[in-house]
Amino acid sequence: SALTTHFILKSQTMLSPGLIGTAVAKSTGKRKDSCPQVINDTDYDIVVFEERGVLFNKQFLKPGEAVDITYNQTGGFLYSVHAVIGDENSLPTAWTSFKSFAAASAVPCAFICDVAVAVASGGTLAGPALAMASLLDGIVGGGCVIGAAEPAAGIKVADGGAAIAAALYKEYKPRFAVRKCHNFPGERYLAIRGGMTTDLELVDINKEEAKKLVNTIKKPIP
Repeated sequence: SALTTHFILKSQTMLSPGLIGTAVAKSTGKRKDSCPQVINDTDYDIVVFEERGVLFNKQFLKPGEAVDITYNQTGGFLYSVHAVIGDENSLPTAWTSFKSFAAASAVPCAFICDVAVAVASGGTLAGPALAMASLLDGIVGGGCVIGAAEPAAGIKVADGGAAIAAALYKEYKPRFAVRKCHNFPGERYLAIRGGMTTDLELVDINKEEAKKLVNTIKKPIP
């Protein structure tokens, strides 16, 4: 009837785009890809988490790689995306994923520690170690002040790099970690950009741009 048609149209106009995407996915019952897809468009290795309450999908991404999470894997809930500069060894255990996400600060700290030790080893610096060396000047950790020109001695004294990692992360957290909160389920493409010398960002892009950036697509690790 005309009354029913008017009610349906009015109801649809009250839904946000994210909720409309959710309704479509539920009504079709199909496996919907890229809900979201997260792409590493940085020069660094990245660990990505999709937070849904206390449960996470996660994956390790090298530059140019993406993790594609389906609607079913997101579960139809609001979710947050976390991205941190890290390495494959930084992926948490299943037990860690069930604990407070505050523990995630250990991910970049562990990575920073490894790179700090690499800086301390001397020789030619490249990649993350080269970028990090510029951040070390004046950092205080383990009872010593690090100088960018000669960081090695200070890092070695500072608990094998752990104290320096904690101090560096505290001072420059936005350079190593970013979080995008309260996202509705539905098709979405997020590019991770920046990092180390600038703040890390999660930027919305369109599907066509995503295709140009990605060379490998991975499934999430539950």
